[in-house]
Amino acid sequence: HQLQYAKLVTCPSCQVTLFLEDDVVKNAGERASIAAGPSIFSLGQPFTHRGVSYVPHGRIRFDYGKGFWDEWWVSSDTGESSWVSVDEGDIAIEQPLSLNGAAPTFESLMVGSNVTVGPQNLLVTEKNEAQCIGYEGELPEVISVGETHQYVHLSGHRGLLLTIEYADDGTHIYKGLWIDPFEVNA
Repeated sequence: HQLQYAKLVTCPSCQVTLFLEDDVVKNAGERASIAAGPSIFSLGQPFTHRGVSYVPHGRIRFDYGKGFWDEWWVSSDTGESSWVSVDEGDIAIEQPLSLNGAAPTFESLMVGSNVTVGPQNLLVTEKNEAQCIGYEGELPEVISVGETHQYVHLSGHRGLLLTIEYADDGTHIYKGLWIDPFEVNA
């Protein structure tokens, strides 16, 4: 169970959000419900992909203007935590990545251009801004409804995905793979 790493917990009954700081629990002062909709994932219900079992602990929903996507915080039976993104049926599993050196700036990246990040030559496939419109469960970070950040998706060979998020607290990079939804067993 990942509660030891959780920073934000939402009550499933009343949607009150609690902020966990050291040994203190504080009311975060907001309700952050997500409208129900069809999903192959649900909180606490294990799923497998290519022989690895995952358990979703929390979810954040982001609006990007033309729609929304969900980010599920999951733990695997291998002991790793990951983010599983679901956007209109497309699914990616990503983990934080540390770069030797600085990430490209948001302003320097253009959709359709190629960029080298670390050893990878990648194509910029999406560049936008997203706003948190709700969350539920246990999360490893503190987020608020209405919080926004800029992001860029970079694609490489064999389904490689690199996501760069530009937020108030800095730049965050995640590396993962697009996966076939039919390979997910929920």
